[in-house]
Amino acid sequence: MLDVVVTVVLVGLVLRGLAGRGTTPLGLLAGLAAAGLGLWRGLGAGPGWLVALAVVALLVTVGQLALAFAVGRRIRPADPEELRAEVLGLAGRESAAPEQMVLAVAPTGAVMLQGVRPGAVVLTYGCPLCFVEETVDALVGPEAPVVAAYRSQVVGGVNRLVELRRGTIDGRWHADLRPVNGPKRPFRPPFCPVHT
Repeated sequence: MLDVVVTVVLVGLVLRGLAGRGTTPLGLLAGLAAAGLGLWRGLGAGPGWLVALAVVALLVTVGQLALAFAVGRRIRPADPEELRAEVLGLAGRESAAPEQMVLAVAPTGAVMLQGVRPGAVVLTYGCPLCFVEETVDALVGPEAPVVAAYRSQVVGGVNRLVELRRGTIDGRWHADLRPVNGPKRPFRPPFCPVHT
């Protein structure tokens, strides 16, 4: 029975890793533990083919770890107030402002910015979900329903991108929610009274 459980866990880890679903530190530890258990069973009393499956799972887990490390090195810390001022300042320029921006929060808590430098940041304090909501409110106005829709999607367990477009006629910013390509799990800030 243990061999069946180990096989199912290892196959699940390999499929999840190959599907590019992303991982968490706890997921990486679970992957390493499952691969170790598979090697122990495969080299011991279990079927020998568990060794090959465990090695594949181990390679996928190490690959995810290397990818997470490489991506993490590119993400820089940012003060939320300075970043918001930068985004709003850029959006307010008449001639040099982008026509489209995307704001999102990755499952790791990093704020993703498309059309705005620096691209991805980790806030030095505060809630990244609140940062996105407050920035969108400042650009499109608090009466826009997109923030309430964004919040309900996050509470419902579905991550979304907020796409901002500058209107061609009125020059004002308009926002829509778009699906996320990649991990759909939203970030859960443990310290935010609004998003916990």
